[in-house]
Amino acid sequence: MGKSLIRTFPLFLFFTVALGLCYTILTYSISSGWNTVIDWAQIHTVVLGTSILVLSLVMWGAATWWLHKRNKIDTLYKSRIYRVATALLVSVMVGGAASYLFMVFHLDFTIGRATEWVRNILIVISSLLFC
Repeated sequence: MGKSLIRTFPLFLFFTVALGLCYTILTYSISSGWNTVIDWAQIHTVVLGTSILVLSLVMWGAATWWLHKRNKIDTLYKSRIYRVATALLVSVMVGGAASYLFMVFHLDFTIGRATEWVRNILIVISSLLFC
């Protein structure tokens, strides 16, 4: 079962990213814009992070159990689409974290100032897309 968990770890990453995107889309759709989304996430960081982490772990465990029970983990792991999707997901996650850390450490931003900069970029992008 340990080998199954390692082979399905990208599913955990996918569930984590998917739940984060669901939070963003849901909060943006019921709020007044990106300012509210980011403010709410900053205020409730521990609760939001813990709930996303716990839900991701539960979904990952259920998916791994289901795949293990049906002997589909090797089929999934050997799939070319699974490997390409895993590579894209990991590269986007590493790139996002690296760019944020670059802003904080190399551009002399504080974490709050870097978050404000990301908020302003999101506002500009959403105003261009949803005019």
